[in-house]
Amino acid sequence: MKLLCPKSGGLLAKTVHGHFECIGGRMPLAHQLEQRLVECFVTEARRPREPSFVYNGGPPKIGGQWFCPGCGVMAEESTPGDLRCPKCSRSLAEFVHSLIEPHPHLDRSGKWT
Repeated sequence: MKLLCPKSGGLLAKTVHGHFECIGGRMPLAHQLEQRLVECFVTEARRPREPSFVYNGGPPKIGGQWFCPGCGVMAEESTPGDLRCPKCSRSLAEFVHSLIEPHPHLDRSGKWT
């Protein structure tokens, strides 16, 4: 089973405890997030929910660099709040909130993002 890190595009490895972790970013995935990503990008049991961010009457821009957990391709935000893989067209918007606060990721410069 191959799952890629949504923050770096690197391969997520299984830890000794059986959970996925981005080794380079020192970011283990919470079990619930891991299950949702596997459903949408590995087993394809369901499609990710479509964007539904709304703030002050419109969706906010997500910003930053994000990668498709299935393809490893850099996601694009062609319209605010719609973060999508240009290769497989699946949305990452459902996962952004879960990946920001509870999942800090170490970037190449040594900063937590």
